[in-house]
Amino acid sequence: AVIVIDDDEPEQPIEKSMKKEVKEEPVPSSEVELQQKVIKLEEKLQRAYRAAGEYKERAEAAESRLDSKYGIK
Repeated sequence: AVIVIDDDEPEQPIEKSMKKEVKEEPVPSSEVELQQKVIKLEEKLQRAYRAAGEYKERAEAAESRLDSKYGIK
């Protein structure tokens, strides 16, 4: 049995050939705008959570100081 190896055609890596097959469709501008709005709103929400946490800590610290001042705890 004779095995023939054809070296004339260079092999392409699998990743490159797969990238050619997968074409990304252009995203409509309205969808891009919605995605940007979602990102901005998520950032606002995270800032609000952080601020709420800070205010809660301050309130608890103030309450603790008042309690110790009046000998409640």
